[in-house]
Amino acid sequence: MTRISFLNKRDPFNKEKIEKVEESLVDYEALEIVGEDKKNLIKCEKNIIFHREKVKEHLMSISETLYEAQQVLAKHGNGSFKIWFEKLGLKKDFVYMCLKRYSLYLEYNKENIMLLPDRTVKDLVRLNIEKNSEIILEILDSGKVGEKIKEIKESLSVRPTNFLENNIRNYKIEGELKKIEKNILKYKEKILELENQKKYLIEILQKCPK
Repeated sequence: MTRISFLNKRDPFNKEKIEKVEESLVDYEALEIVGEDKKNLIKCEKNIIFHREKVKEHLMSISETLYEAQQVLAKHGNGSFKIWFEKLGLKKDFVYMCLKRYSLYLEYNKENIMLLPDRTVKDLVRLNIEKNSEIILEILDSGKVGEKIKEIKESLSVRPTNFLENNIRNYKIEGELKKIEKNILKYKEKILELENQKKYLIEILQKCPK
C-alpha cells in the first residue's frame, strides 16, 4: 500500500471551513442573542474550529511520526520501539492508539479518523480486521459517525455493548448461508441431471422387448 503523507498533502488547517464560521454554525436568533454578544460568540466559534483543526493536524503528525519510527525500530527488535517512545515521555496506550488511527487513515484516507473517540477507533479497527470495509466507509462517510453507528446498531437489533460482536457474527452467518445456497443449487442441478438420466433409461427399458 502506498503511504500518503498527511503533512505533504494538505494545508495546515481547513481554511474554507473556518471562513464559513463568519456565517455562524449556530442559530443565534433562535437563542435571542444579537449585537456584540453574537459577534463575540462567532469569534469563539472561529477560534474553536481553528484549534480543533490544529489538534487534528498535530495528532496526525504525531501518528505519522510514530508509524515511521516503529518501521525503523522494528528492524532492531528487543522492544526498542517501546523503549524509544517511553524515553520521550509517551504512554503506551496513547502511542498504540495513534498507530491504530494512522493505520486506518492509510487504509481509508479519511482525516476525520483523527478526531474520533478512542472507543470508536477500536471498533473500526475490529471491523477492519474482519474485512468489513464497506461498513467502515459507510460510517466514515456519514458525516455523523456516532449517529451512523447507532443507526447500524438499531438496524441489526442488537445491544449496544455487543454491536460489533453481533455485527461480525451476522456477516459470518450470511457468508455461510450463501455457501449453503450455492451447494443447494449445485445439488439441485445434479438431481435434475440424475432425473433426466433416469427418465432416459426408463424410456430405453420400455422400448426393449420383454
